[in-house]
Amino acid sequence: MKNKAFKLALTIVIVGVLVFGVPFAKATTNEEMIKILQSLIQVLQQMIVQLQTQLAQRNTTTTTILDTSSSVKSSKYCLDWDFFADNAYKDGQVHEEIKRIQEKLGVNPVDGHYGPKTQAAIEAFNKKYGIHQEIVCCNPTLDYTQIYQGTIAKFNELYCDKPLYAIKITRQNTPAQCTGEEFDCQMTARILQYNNTSVSIPSNGNAVIIKVPYSASVMIALDADFNPPGLTANANNLRCYISKVYSNNTLVAYYEPGERLYAEDVAKHSKTIDLKNFFFDFNPEGLHQFQIKNIKNDYDIEIDTGGCHSSRG
Repeated sequence: MKNKAFKLALTIVIVGVLVFGVPFAKATTNEEMIKILQSLIQVLQQMIVQLQTQLAQRNTTTTTILDTSSSVKSSKYCLDWDFFADNAYKDGQVHEEIKRIQEKLGVNPVDGHYGPKTQAAIEAFNKKYGIHQEIVCCNPTLDYTQIYQGTIAKFNELYCDKPLYAIKITRQNTPAQCTGEEFDCQMTARILQYNNTSVSIPSNGNAVIIKVPYSASVMIALDADFNPPGLTANANNLRCYISKVYSNNTLVAYYEPGERLYAEDVAKHSKTIDLKNFFFDFNPEGLHQFQIKNIKNDYDIEIDTGGCHSSRG
């Protein structure tokens, strides 16, 4: 490319000299010679601008997202998060799942290798849809560079032919409402690593239904937190807590009662029966949380909570 550009520029100079050579000879005044030189310089300047533009286009790499949202969805493009969860796709081998991503995100060549071009396309995709890692108190910096479960969920929403799945969530609180020390104890549900707003789950038994893409994950969180010093503490030292979780009328997780002084104590005694599909935990930010790991069908979730709470919670 550079050789061609140089040869083209040299040709223009030679032609210019040849073309204007005769007028040079006939020019009788300095003014005439200056006008001829100015014409030649103008031609050369135009060519320089054109060459600079071509060179800039050659050296500039831009990552774009191929807009195929209007294309027909297919089972070919239904990706399973289980494949991506342990980063096995970074092993340098050819993977059909990476090919599917490359095809839809406009990566060339489509060779199934996860390299810099594919990572750049993933980052652009994540930024476009607001997908990043889970934010925790000690790491507030947003990272868009990885394939997250939210990335796969959004990809499936756009290109996979599977329907959105219905997650029905019902909360029952015992007692229905406390007297004395009362806290909001709000419960919310959201799709993990997804640009979506949390949905509030009321404590009065009214069900909430959220629709999620294939292979997404849903986190249900209760703002439990420990009782501050000086307030009446319940048997668990928590303002409120998730006591039992049922999926399709089957017990899948429960909390063991007892005095818990630290977050790791609560987490240790938050038991998950079905670890394949769910995870029950307590994080340092004071959230008692239940996760549906990899959604591939509808769910009917019932959550029993305990502790003192206000009518708002």
